[in-house]
Amino acid sequence: MDSQKNVIKTVIQSITVAEGLDSQPVNKQKQNSAFPPNYVHSIDSTHMMLTAVESGTEGIVFAGVHDSYWTHAKDVDRMGQILRS
Repeated sequence: MDSQKNVIKTVIQSITVAEGLDSQPVNKQKQNSAFPPNYVHSIDSTHMMLTAVESGTEGIVFAGVHDSYWTHAKDVDRMGQILRS
């Protein structure tokens, strides 16, 4: 089955969206190489979520992007304890 391609034009770019690719075979090589980084990312994001929840419970201001966590200077020591618990 051939895929149908639709082009979506925006102010800054054109995006091609393909439909009908469900019948394509799974690329085992790509699946195998994608698993480790995705798994590690899921662990990192879970750790960040748990840190944010515990910080909120203790009234600590929390901000973060990817693996960078921020708070006010007065709360750094306590956040360090939360991160390691």
